[in-house]
Amino acid sequence: MTNEEDAVSDPTPERPAVLGRRGEAECARARTSLAEGRHADALAAVRRARRLRPAQEAPALALAEADALLGLLRYREAVVVATRALRRGADHEDVEAGLRVVRGHGLWLTGPASRAHGELRKAAQQAKAPLTRARVLEVQGLFAWKTNDRDAALAHLAQAEQIYLATNCPTGTARVLEKRAGIMRDAGQLEEALALQERRIEVAAGLNRSDVLALARSGRASLLASLGRWEEARQEFDASAALFRERGDAREFTVAEAGRAAVDVATGDLGRARRALERARDLHADRGNTRSLAETLLRVSDLHLAAGEADAAERIAVEALGLYRLLQDTEGECRSRVRRVHALVTLRRFTEAAREGRRACRLAADSRGDLVSFALLSLGRALLRTSRREAGEVFERARGAAQGRPGYVQVADLGLAGARGVDPDGHEVRHALAGLEAWGDRRVLAYALADVREILGRRAAALVAEGTLAALPRVPVLSAAVDAAAAVVTEPAPVARWAAVMRALASVLPWWRAALVAESGWELCRDAAEPRPLAEDDVARVVAREAAGPRVVDVNGEGWDREPSRVLHGLAGALLVPMAPGVSVYLDFREADGAPPDETGLALLAEFVRLLGVRPLELLAPEDPAHDEEVPGIIGRCPAMREMLRTMARVAPSDLVVHVSGETGTGKERVAAALHARSGRPGRFVPVNASSLSDELFESELFGHVRGAFTGAVADREGQVAAAEQGTLFLDEVADLSPRAQAKLLRFVETREYARVGETRLRKADVRLVTAANVPLESRLRPDLIFRLKDIVLTLPPLRTRGEDIWRLVRAFLRQYAPAGRPEPIVSAAARRLLEGYAWPGNVRELQREIHRAVVLSGGPTIGPEHLSLRVEAPRTAARSLKDAVRACEQEHIAAVLGEHGGNRARAAVSLGLTRQGLVAKIARLGIG
Repeated sequence: MTNEEDAVSDPTPERPAVLGRRGEAECARARTSLAEGRHADALAAVRRARRLRPAQEAPALALAEADALLGLLRYREAVVVATRALRRGADHEDVEAGLRVVRGHGLWLTGPASRAHGELRKAAQQAKAPLTRARVLEVQGLFAWKTNDRDAALAHLAQAEQIYLATNCPTGTARVLEKRAGIMRDAGQLEEALALQERRIEVAAGLNRSDVLALARSGRASLLASLGRWEEARQEFDASAALFRERGDAREFTVAEAGRAAVDVATGDLGRARRALERARDLHADRGNTRSLAETLLRVSDLHLAAGEADAAERIAVEALGLYRLLQDTEGECRSRVRRVHALVTLRRFTEAAREGRRACRLAADSRGDLVSFALLSLGRALLRTSRREAGEVFERARGAAQGRPGYVQVADLGLAGARGVDPDGHEVRHALAGLEAWGDRRVLAYALADVREILGRRAAALVAEGTLAALPRVPVLSAAVDAAAAVVTEPAPVARWAAVMRALASVLPWWRAALVAESGWELCRDAAEPRPLAEDDVARVVAREAAGPRVVDVNGEGWDREPSRVLHGLAGALLVPMAPGVSVYLDFREADGAPPDETGLALLAEFVRLLGVRPLELLAPEDPAHDEEVPGIIGRCPAMREMLRTMARVAPSDLVVHVSGETGTGKERVAAALHARSGRPGRFVPVNASSLSDELFESELFGHVRGAFTGAVADREGQVAAAEQGTLFLDEVADLSPRAQAKLLRFVETREYARVGETRLRKADVRLVTAANVPLESRLRPDLIFRLKDIVLTLPPLRTRGEDIWRLVRAFLRQYAPAGRPEPIVSAAARRLLEGYAWPGNVRELQREIHRAVVLSGGPTIGPEHLSLRVEAPRTAARSLKDAVRACEQEHIAAVLGEHGGNRARAAVSLGLTRQGLVAKIARLGIG
């Protein structure tokens, strides 16, 4: 696939003579910057020139501006600029043709392809200058390639390359070579494609353009990965990322790191891949780059499937499918459906998978061979479980369409072996598996091994049915152990895994109720279909707190005669076995089911718990203080908090200005202090509340003053900036600054220089600046200041959207406020329901005060509803109109989705089925913070 990040951006075509020396200088600067790939400088020069050039030059300036925006990956803005200029009209055909090329390319990247093709046809009729014609031909070649018209694509690109060579435009030549290499790769001619990429690198190396060289090296890396040369591919992607990093270019993440992530997924380094793909997805979503966002989502789906998260893989494949359908991209739609097939097969939804596989094959029918084979292989995997005869036919077709591509042929051979019932230990299967292992894509190898396991299981069942292999008698304990082991290996969800092991154990140890005692505990009744959360005051928690090790619980002992569950269910006894620090497995038994449990039953349970511990229940582990204290004072494991903490860890060592956004009480100052603690700066953390500073006090408080500077200045005084030297200055409530204070702060942020009130000598400051506000800055601060304060934005989600984090915080506050020498109180189920039903407008700060108050009022081991304040105790049940109820529901749902996506509006909009602009309008109308 072509690299959509490599926007076609050449010096704009010949233009009529213009007036004004300063305007001409800015235009020349813009053209030079574009030629050198310095798109941000070009954009700034164009916008300066707009104020100096005559009105008749507006179309030419618009073309330069659109070119710069395209190079900065701001595709939607480029389309808007080009569209406005075309509506006003251009008096020069080449300028209009250039505008149409930019608009067409931008539309192809962000929206329906049909409109993009229309713009290109008009541009081809108008283009006269050589570079403009070459540019039109190049984009026509790209479009023809993507619509599978290979001959037309190669013809257009050959003409474009001739013009670029004749006019000495090596940047254009490098881009044409990239597209030719992509066409060769799609045709299965990988070595020829690699030769073209190496030639592209030679051309790029002769330029003073590190970004062009970086893109060329990423292109070569992608081909090396296709050939299974994973380590070389990884090195090339790393070299590309380093080149982008030197320029401060975001394509470090969207191209190089995202490409490296695909290699990491294939070779099993999932942790690194996850971080890179999350960053790339956020950047594409923020910039409105729909096509590249969809491509990244496919890689994220691959990542989830490789990590055993098939539900998430399917959901994200569907999200990518929606974007490709919006783009009218049948190839992308096909690739999305193939990802969904593999996820559905893993989820064992075979009929649905086969139906989706057929759709993918229809979409790929008139496409290139590798895509046809790709779709057929997915359909074959689904049919292998439902119709082996048809699966064999599909795998035969897939093998023919593969055209010898590595991996494809071996997967087809394995499928054929499975469909024909070939011995899984035979030569065909071993040879295909060896080929896949040599290729090195562990993700594809895992699919193949799953298919081999399916073949083996079916073959054994057939032999038993035929009488060739006698069915062995079941040994109850061994049979239960095998069922439990299968659940441990195959069940990805931790709670379902525990429940499956407990159900397997029930056949030999007939328990009535099982409980997993942990911070977020679960219980499973023998007759229940699904586990449910374990109450805070459940007897299993009491037993677990009192037990030092495995034990048989005597329910006839003191205190049990008043236990409701013993009386209600007629309990005969219970067993408890610790599994990990803070995690235990509890079983109780009824008198009606037989003899009470004994030491033999306890030993058996202990062995099953040991089996369960082979794959730890990571999501159910107790709060690990070391984990939370990696960021002292901050507790949070919901997705939005995890994303915020990951971002904070990445930016802490840098000197970038960070803005912390969040509602009142969410902990913005704690985050700022944690950022300073992890920065390695030796100076102090100095917090300043900006809302308390008047215009008169702002300069004196921040920068200091000298004696006699104003009435009352009886001595020299250092300001907060000096106090924070080599440390961090935290400006809280920065949105409350007056216009005059904003101007002063803007100069300081820009230059890091200041003068104390009453003196003229400028001082240089070495401080890290962190700001915070509980309202959007856009309506409160001047735009140029906002731009400089938001190098990095950390968004703290409101407490109402953080799910289980509420209970992690409650436990932390209970430990903090429990009287010395006493265990922390337990929150009763009734009190828990009340706490869950409250919206927490004061966020973490309000929760902390509520728990402190409840601990003091309870004075005992349990906190009940009577110990909570009236604000919490009264649920939100006041009568209201239907309109108010709908508004409240809409507010709550949008806030929750924003929290799930860490405050990222672009991604939240996709989940909600809205445009980003529509979501922003709703947020403003509903008053969502």
